[in-house]
Amino acid sequence: MRAFLLFCVLSLAFLSVACALKTQTDTFPVFIKDGPTKKIKLPRGRQPEGVTAGPKKKLLVGSFSGDIVEVGVPKEKTKVLLNIGMPMLGLYYWANKAMIFANGVDPVNGGGTIFAIDYSTRSIIQTCVFPGALPNDQVVDDGEKALYITDSMAPTLWKLSLEKLEKCKFEAFPLDDLPFTPGAFNSNGIVRYAGKSLIASTEAAQVWSFDENTMKSKLVIDRVPTADGMALIRRKGRDFLFVVKNGFNVIKIFELRKSGSSVKAIRRGRINNKTFRTPTTADIVGDYICACNARFAEIAPGTPESATKKFDVTCTDISQLFTTK
Repeated sequence: MRAFLLFCVLSLAFLSVACALKTQTDTFPVFIKDGPTKKIKLPRGRQPEGVTAGPKKKLLVGSFSGDIVEVGVPKEKTKVLLNIGMPMLGLYYWANKAMIFANGVDPVNGGGTIFAIDYSTRSIIQTCVFPGALPNDQVVDDGEKALYITDSMAPTLWKLSLEKLEKCKFEAFPLDDLPFTPGAFNSNGIVRYAGKSLIASTEAAQVWSFDENTMKSKLVIDRVPTADGMALIRRKGRDFLFVVKNGFNVIKIFELRKSGSSVKAIRRGRINNKTFRTPTTADIVGDYICACNARFAEIAPGTPESATKKFDVTCTDISQLFTTK
């Protein structure tokens, strides 16, 4: 029962919608709707939550079943790589070391475990007990050789050193300037940009930057209700940030620019796709942005029903964005 209740909290949190907030009108809009699209079916019962771009035009998909599924884009071939033995939220592929990091969550006792996986052998090479409340999304900073992890149930950003991974050395950064609501889903998606962490807050409907050196936070994007996962890409000298709004079946597009010590975000458009069904996270493979359809509005995670249903990934061609001036 405790496991079911935790999953219910997770699914409701993912779908919390700030209905009173008004959306801003896009400037320089790029409106990508319904295509070109690849709808890629996952093996039955693998309800997805986290995705990450893997090697050789592959997408890696984490699931509440504990399986990591590899998906070819756009060839649509899928296979299960391994099972970590517990439900999974965040997933990240570290290309420099060909490693996968997966955030497992304990539905009974709470908390979680960070799994380090060798992609070539499909084997777990290290597990680190997460010292916080609920590990969600994660990203590697190559220069620092560190994994940054959001904690959705505590006002803390966690940093795991990768130089001596076997020591499981975590460092905690209090997010004092970010809005925090106890019991709600707070910090969610994360990317690294200009030496800072960009963190999506689902409850606050915002994206913040956090500088670990100064311990200061700044608001970057406002009014993005049900903000979930984020994806960052640099093309033709321009930086684009994609923010998934899971409760609205929309991905918002922003262009990022450095402004002194701050980060400025310019709204560039949105992606609507009729095949979106509560997309949670997204990443970019080639000219496609691929979002996993968790279907939380229809199917609660961790239930017997979720183990029998079909799930999929929607990959939308975004090449037109990179040719627009």
